[in-house]
Amino acid sequence: MVPQNCDWFGRALKEVNDPGTAKVVHFDCHGSASAKKSYLKFLDEDDSSQLRKESSAKIGKLLHDNNVSMVIMNACDSAQAGSAPEADLAAVLLQKGVPCVVGMKKKLLTASSEPLLKCLYHSLFLLRMSPLSAIYETRRYLHANKTRAAVLATNVQLEDYLIPVLYEQSLEPDPCHSTHVAVAEAALPNRPPSESRLRHMVPISDMIGRDFDLLRVETALTMQSHVIELTGALSCGKAHFIQHASIWWERTGFVDRVI
Repeated sequence: MVPQNCDWFGRALKEVNDPGTAKVVHFDCHGSASAKKSYLKFLDEDDSSQLRKESSAKIGKLLHDNNVSMVIMNACDSAQAGSAPEADLAAVLLQKGVPCVVGMKKKLLTASSEPLLKCLYHSLFLLRMSPLSAIYETRRYLHANKTRAAVLATNVQLEDYLIPVLYEQSLEPDPCHSTHVAVAEAALPNRPPSESRLRHMVPISDMIGRDFDLLRVETALTMQSHVIELTGALSCGKAHFIQHASIWWERTGFVDRVI
């Protein structure tokens, strides 16, 4: 549907009142980052030729009150952090109670939107993956298929697989999935685990889709230099990545100690 204005959008959400139906809202629009505030633009109720800004907090409450279970936004910078908490549109929707939000943390080319959304929807609704698995599969697909159409009938290779991100309400960990590492492994902390033992290791964090980045860092440390500098944009996950890597490296014997 194409909402005429914010009120019309709210009425359309109320029409879908089947409690057994999962409501997924897709905002297919352009976006731009603001340092302090995030919002969506709808047609003005009084003048349809004009657009009116609606705060992300208002939209988030509207979505939550109508039991929307997932929001997808392919708008540029829709999950980019600014200088204020209200600047991250996806984060605000999550804070207002939307269980699951997909957004873009950087600018996204139009040529990237089609393969991204095609893979995401295929994973969600045909393969019936969880949102976490679906966004991981989408990132893998974008990484494996980097060719994008550009100006003047040219093609470019883009590393845009890190642009889509998933914000999800935290869930209680399932105790059935917890596994203790064998005592023999603790006795030999610097011995790399065998392949069979690696398969039984439980995930050490909730970081998804950064395996290729981890491989690049490990390759640089072993083949190029023992000292590297890790840089990245604000809120791209540098600290979380290093925390994940340090735990994994200690467990696999890649390093002796993390300081």
